[in-house]
Order: sequence, then C-alpha cells, then structure tokens
Amino acid sequence: QGMAQAEVLRRLREGSDPSLLVIADLPVSGGEAHVLVLALAIEPLPRGHAGAVVATLDAGFFGTALGSVRYADDMQAEVALSSGAVLAASPPAPAGRSLAQPGSPFTQHRDRGGQESVLVGQLPGHAEVRLVAQRSFKPANVPMDASLVLSVSRALGDVQEPWRRQVGIAALAFAALLGASGLALRLVQRRRSEMAALAAERAAQQAAHAEQLALALRGVDLALWDAKPPGGRSSVNERWFTIIGLQPGEITPDNEAWQSRLHPEDKPAVLAALEAHLQGRSESFEATYRLRHRDGHWVWILDRARVVERDAAGTPLRMVGTHMDVSAGMQSREALRRSGESLASTLR
Repeated sequence: QGMAQAEVLRRLREGSDPSLLVIADLPVSGGEAHVLVLALAIEPLPRGHAGAVVATLDAGFFGTALGSVRYADDMQAEVALSSGAVLAASPPAPAGRSLAQPGSPFTQHRDRGGQESVLVGQLPGHAEVRLVAQRSFKPANVPMDASLVLSVSRALGDVQEPWRRQVGIAALAFAALLGASGLALRLVQRRRSEMAALAAERAAQQAAHAEQLALALRGVDLALWDAKPPGGRSSVNERWFTIIGLQPGEITPDNEAWQSRLHPEDKPAVLAALEAHLQGRSESFEATYRLRHRDGHWVWILDRARVVERDAAGTPLRMVGTHMDVSAGMQSREALRRSGESLASTLR
C-alpha cells in the first residue's frame, strides 16, 4: 500500500499542471479490495514547504448507489477508471478486474471519446452477449488526469424477453382472432348458402304456385287484378286485357282507366258498393256491370274482390279481385226475359 501511495506522489511531482487532480485506485488488505484515491498537489509556500492532499474513498461507498440502479437480478453495474480498472461493482466482481479488453464495449466507448453510449458486446467475466449503457464523468471545472465510467449492462436475451413474451401473446391473440374470424366466416358462408338455398326453394315454390294459379284462372276463364286503393295502379294478368279486346300492356290498368270504361248506368251503383267495402261496411265487393270493349260494344263483367291488407287505422292498402266475362249468360237471360214477355203477351 505504501508503494502505491508513493506512485501517486510520483505522479503529482511529475505532473506539468500542479492543479491537476490525480485519480487512482489503490489495493488494500493484500490486494483483495480497492479504494479510490484523489490527490491534489499543494503549491510551494513562502518558507519552501510543499506536499499533497490525498483523500481515499472506500469502494463500498458505491454499493448502495450501484445497487439502486439494478432493477433486475441479472444486471451488472460498475464504476471504472478510464484505464479500465474496476473500482466498484454490484454485484461484487473479482478484485483486479479490468474492462479494457480489445473490442469490448468499454474500449469502444472510451476510444470514441463520447460522453454516453449504448453498445452490444461481451464483457470480461460474462459469456453471454450483453446490452451495455455507459457514461463518462469528468467535470469541466475540475482538472482530472482520468475520468470515471459508469457501466450498466444486462444480457441481451433477458432485455428482449418481455418483448418476446408480448410478441408471443400478441401472436397467440392474433391466431385466436384469426381462427375465430375464420370460424365466423365459415358460419356466415354456410348461413348465406342456407339462405340462398331457402330463397331458391321459396322462389321455386312461388313460381309453381303462380303457374298453378295461372292454370286455374285460365281454366275458369278469370282475369286477376291486384290493386293499391284508392286510385293506385293495378297488376293484372293477360286475360284482364283480352276481355275488353286489348293487347297486354296497351293501357295502364289503374282506377281511372277502369272507371272510364264503366257503363254510365252501372257506374253509380258499382262505385257505391266499392266504397262501402273499402270503408269496411261489407265483407267483400261483388258487382255485375258493363265495360266498354275496344270495338265499342259492352261486355258484362262479374267482379268479385276483397281488401286483403289494411294499416293500423283501417285504411285499405291492398285489394285483390277477379273479372269474369258473363256476357253470354246475360244475353241468355235477356233473351229469356224477352221470350217471357212475348209469351205473356200471347197469353194475354
């Protein structure tokens, strides 16, 4: 220890700047522990006396400070001189350990001359690759012949472990979401296929029913009409047109077109019966009246209909009915009436 102190005094004597603070680490207790030595030369006094002020700082002083830096058990915190000599470490490192190895993160940091650095590499005494954050301390207002370096390191794999865990959790969540989405998509596609099949089946049934209805109407020679009262346009079949000598689609089958062809003598009674049913005073509408044929003669029509849909207020929304050409029957009835009148006259 005395020789080490003599070395410090020698450096003070040989220093060109008497105000330079000399920093050194000295082994104590047989070299198993170190202390930080700060030495400053004393200017010669008028009587010629001169000397040095020497202060030592136990390396254990750094234990609490370095321990507070470590947030994980696998971290290593160290204070070293710019020469690489380790003054203190947490957890404790073997005495005489030096960080100044060729290519080490410490050597790269020191040679770059920067104040701070974050590097990846291997440290003496550690086999794994570590992430190393370093900072040099050398106050500008205090001349020092060496600087201090604070080094904090952790195994790179341990640093990345939380990220890997989060990525793994995110990957599992994404896989679960993807699986759920795929299952939902398959269910939607299956449901869509079922709905499409149901719609096709329903359309086929409707087409079959429509064909059956058309055949039934054709068999009894009926015209079908479907209207939206009052005054709405009607949907009619082909027979509705041919009864009055028109081509399908030749006129718009609405209320106005129908009333314009009503016989003037039949019109008041027919419209009164229709209005009574629309207002709900009768269960159905039925009337026999004459419609004007395209050729100008009159065609007797038996019209039967019923309101099949009303709103909450009772207003009719849809009415469905049929037309039957009863001209032949009416002509036979008229001929029979005339024959009866003739017979009555003969008997009289």
